[in-house]
Amino acid sequence: MTLMYKKSDLTAIIPTIGRNLPLLEEIAARIDAEGLALRVIWDGRTKLSDEVCGRLLSMARKVEVIAHSQNLGPSAARNTGARNLPSTLGIFIDDDIIPCEGFAEEVIRFHNQHPDPDTMLMGCVSWRTTPYASPLTEWFETQGNWSVFHTAASGQPLSNFLSGFTSVKANALASIGFDESFTRYGCEDTEFGYRFFRRGGVQIYWPAIHGTHHKPMDLAAYCKDHVSAGFSRGILLNLHPDVAFDLNLVSRAILHRLPDAQMAELMHSAEHFLQARHAPHCAQEINALMQTLTDQTILAGLAECLRLNWPGFADRPSDMDREALIHVIDDFAPFLLLRARQSSKPVEREALLQRASALMPHYAAPHLQRLAWKAEDESARQSLRDYLAQWRHALDIRTERSILQALGERIERSDKLETLSARDLFFRMEEAARQDDAETVAKLAEIILDKDASYVGAYIAWAKTLPAHAAMRRLLLRLADHFLRSRPAHEQAQRRAEILAVKNLHQ
Repeated sequence: MTLMYKKSDLTAIIPTIGRNLPLLEEIAARIDAEGLALRVIWDGRTKLSDEVCGRLLSMARKVEVIAHSQNLGPSAARNTGARNLPSTLGIFIDDDIIPCEGFAEEVIRFHNQHPDPDTMLMGCVSWRTTPYASPLTEWFETQGNWSVFHTAASGQPLSNFLSGFTSVKANALASIGFDESFTRYGCEDTEFGYRFFRRGGVQIYWPAIHGTHHKPMDLAAYCKDHVSAGFSRGILLNLHPDVAFDLNLVSRAILHRLPDAQMAELMHSAEHFLQARHAPHCAQEINALMQTLTDQTILAGLAECLRLNWPGFADRPSDMDREALIHVIDDFAPFLLLRARQSSKPVEREALLQRASALMPHYAAPHLQRLAWKAEDESARQSLRDYLAQWRHALDIRTERSILQALGERIERSDKLETLSARDLFFRMEEAARQDDAETVAKLAEIILDKDASYVGAYIAWAKTLPAHAAMRRLLLRLADHFLRSRPAHEQAQRRAEILAVKNLHQ
């Protein structure tokens, strides 16, 4: 193997809001000990003072400080850090992660083994050896969003993009950056991944590069973060309505959130069970409480975002049912599309589709729906072609493939299935299912579950291919139900309906 990279090719990038300068000094000392250049992006909520700037510049031997005039959020900070990078490689390190000794050599080893420009690294991050480890952080790592660090295998391509401890080739970010609409915690990684994976990018889990997470975490901070994540979910929906719109999630955010008093009671109960003397014996109770808290805080943030960006959602009474909500909101394109699908009047349907496209020009579904209704109409086909030409750069894999399939165009495929993430393989499996190709569905489901044994959708899809094998079908559905218990409540509702449908079909 020809070694392309050496340590002098690597720059560490730390976006920071300046919340803990002593911790930042520890991180910088580790980076300095590795012999790396350091670029600090000041995205503080206050202007960078001369005193603090001098302190930052003294943290290591090779330090560059770039300051934003105001707080712009994590996406903007990462984009600033990656712009005109003075080296061929970079590693993003959040300002609360201390990398392990020797991490730089391991980063270089990774890139020499994976020289493709669009192959990125994700290291492992954990609270476990820090003063902040607790039953709450352990739940978050094993049952919450960070469970990937304990379930993914070393060298596995990830299905969801993660950026907090990620190493990249500098030129890979030259034509794709983080969307700066995200100014709060959450979803900027997911959105980046939609575009990155569509162009063939791969992110590989590499736990030999390990970081300790020095972030205090209590229930109040956890809930605050997930309200922000819910708000960011609304931004994601606006940017990618074709894959991020979830009718159940949106309607529950507006109509069915728990009152503040009940949320306080939930937090009190969760705190009780998370106490060290209770936690070892109350895993089931803790999981149920935390899943509910997570779900409800995300709904609160999403409701905030919906009401801010689509005034039609403001002041809607909680006793309204979902169908009434859909028909009273006139400024939200996904609802207009649903109304078009319910209408039997061609003129009304077309008017609703046109208004949906005017409100969200990047929304593919109205164009796809028009073609579905007018399969022989060349103008509908041309509308979809024009849409693809304008918005292809911003699409996710699933939407792009749906459009190409509707147009009857060839879909480029990689024959190296082992290099694809579980997400990309699942899209392939969905295509095979639409073509009633049971053999391919089963093959892809098996590959997906080799990569991620908790992938609920793969169990369900595989079970659907086994009408004559009742015992195997029941086993797959039981496994799906088992892993579903650790999923967010809205996903549980969706998937449980799918499981019930398969059971009912073969009774």
